Amino acid sequence: MLATDLLAAPLQTAEFLAVDTETNGQPKERCELTEVGAVLVGGGELHDRWSSLVGVSAPLGRGIQRFTGITQAMVDEAPPPEAVLPELARQIEGRVLVAHSARFDVGVLKQAFERAELEWPDPPVMCTVALARRLAPLQRRRGLASLADALGIEVSVSHRALPDAETCARVLCALLPRLCANARTVREALALVHPRKPRRLKPAAAARRPPHERPDLSSLPKDPGVYVFRDADGMPLYVGKSVCLRTRARAHFTTPAAWTGEAEHVDYQPTESELGALVLENRLIKALQPPGNTRLKQPADGYVYLRCRLDIAFPILEVAREPAA
Repeated sequence: MLATDLLAAPLQTAEFLAVDTETNGQPKERCELTEVGAVLVGGGELHDRWSSLVGVSAPLGRGIQRFTGITQAMVDEAPPPEAVLPELARQIEGRVLVAHSARFDVGVLKQAFERAELEWPDPPVMCTVALARRLAPLQRRRGLASLADALGIEVSVSHRALPDAETCARVLCALLPRLCANARTVREALALVHPRKPRRLKPAAAARRPPHERPDLSSLPKDPGVYVFRDADGMPLYVGKSVCLRTRARAHFTTPAAWTGEAEHVDYQPTESELGALVLENRLIKALQPPGNTRLKQPADGYVYLRCRLDIAFPILEVAREPAA
């Protein structure tokens, strides 16, 4: 079945192949496939099961042997990837590939196919983590065992390819009715589970002003405080704070922003400490609403303060909307 035909196929009659991979635990180029398992799903039920150990070129570490239960002797006797992967490709053909955290498993398989000089089947891919995020949003823990437990699926063995592939298949079957209620075809299901995010365009970088065109910052002290950049009409553009006013103010023009091209004047107010500068900056941003500041401009968000009353005979704590003077 061609990929386009599979995408247009009704979701209820589509076949899925749930897969899981085990590796040598090494990163990137050193990662090697040690075991692969696959379970055929059709009509909301589990059908054929298949798995195979895979030979590796580098010795396995002791940690990964303990973690997966796959020993060096097991992979030494296993067939090479060139003998295992063609059978997996045959099973993938005409089916939707399903995996838990699919990006990892698909990446491992693609790398294995490339090393074996075999063509990757490039099937449609569905991730059960994304499926749960979309159709079971109240389930916050989405590890395979945790998700299966939340869906009432018993998990007996983990970190072996076939048992994990079977658990993944059962998670798919548990969520498939919800998926079919929201999508008619494989294409609609994939679009629902893996919606494309709109591309974000980076704003154009602001031009750096030559030193002779910048505001005069020589009067700023090297002390803590708050500074306010203003335009030619005296309107505030940006409010900032620092433990060294002059150094921080100059830094804005080495990495310019949209407002730095309009800055003509700067005034400041020293404070006794960085904490004082932080409080004053907060108040000035809320009062002046300068366009260059994106944070701290929102009004009070419901937070309250605990104040200690020291002006009465028996000091008590009280809740107040504003801090003490």
